[in-house]
Amino acid sequence: MEAQIIQLKTSVSKGGELSVIDEEQIPFQVKRSYWIYNLKEEAKRGGHAHINSDRVLVCLQGEAEIVLTSKDNEKARFILNNPGEALYFPCQHWIDMTCKQGSILMALTSCAFKDDLLETDLDNFLAS
Repeated sequence: MEAQIIQLKTSVSKGGELSVIDEEQIPFQVKRSYWIYNLKEEAKRGGHAHINSDRVLVCLQGEAEIVLTSKDNEKARFILNNPGEALYFPCQHWIDMTCKQGSILMALTSCAFKDDLLETDLDNFLAS
């Protein structure tokens, strides 16, 4: 499965909106979740590749630009600014993110932190 935007199940009522990620919507069992928040200014994040862990990202508030680079050096750009959408991307993708001030970005992963292998050198990632 390639990187793609997933439309989340969302219900709307006069009290607001509720979006849900059910297990059949993503192609892995979630082993870890975390979120990035309290950004005082536009922040650059990422700058690495997860070698053995798939990801789902949801921008709960604000906006994040995500640039993924494949092992073939092909780039895909996504703008996340709707909490009713999620970005799925498989392992073996380099990620660069720019998060706007005040954004909240949640990540779901297929791998526990202790088992997550990272590559932090882009040239090594593309050559391997």
